[in-house]
Amino acid sequence: MPTLSQSMPIWFSVSLFLSIFIGVFDMTRIVFRQLQKSVPDPGKRQKLKNQILLFLILFFMIVAGMSLMGLFVKNVLPPRILILTTLPLLAFYFIYLFKQQLLWKMIDEMPLSEMIRMHRFRFLGIFFILGWYLNLLPAYFAFAAGLGDLMTAISSIPIARLKHRESPLALRIALIWNLFGFWEIIHLMGAAIWVISASLKTGGNPLGEMGMIPLCFLPAFAPPTILFLHICIFKKWRKLLPETLKKST
Repeated sequence: MPTLSQSMPIWFSVSLFLSIFIGVFDMTRIVFRQLQKSVPDPGKRQKLKNQILLFLILFFMIVAGMSLMGLFVKNVLPPRILILTTLPLLAFYFIYLFKQQLLWKMIDEMPLSEMIRMHRFRFLGIFFILGWYLNLLPAYFAFAAGLGDLMTAISSIPIARLKHRESPLALRIALIWNLFGFWEIIHLMGAAIWVISASLKTGGNPLGEMGMIPLCFLPAFAPPTILFLHICIFKKWRKLLPETLKKST
């Protein structure tokens, strides 16, 4: 069973590797900037930064190791990459992180515009479209995943700027954007399951490349992280709306 793609051009793999690094770096930079404000103790702050970096490195190394072992290639429902990486990361976010008081302190103190800017890493959606163009991914899945992510990423830039106005209208627009981004990632996962379900009847493996490096990093890291960020934005929005309405009256 192949564990490395023979169809993925080198330029595509290198570009995706670099884009994932830049995207994760951008998100981490925003988190570290907020840590600078929310954690006054330099020693504790540096320890937290080191823990975050170590967690990210270990996570991507484990995903890469599983991919090289061929654990994600077999076409089954539910997808093994979902069971072994996506759901554990989702559980970590919502079971462990949600209990941390520092998380809520950071969310309270972080501008909503900064939380929206973290979705810029969804420009990675372009690689789904490129995957279709290179015959690596089926059209329905590629465009369901790629177009929604690109729309969310592109719109996050003006939405983040608009939020600086602190008006009820800006907040409502941010809510609509957040609902769309949340729905888009749910639709993406549904599209993947639909494609796999249909292929089980024909014996094909249209998403086999998604289990190989570097594409495997996207389903392992992106869906749970995106869902987590959207829920955090919902929480922030619920707190900001009454305050904004009060200021505007």
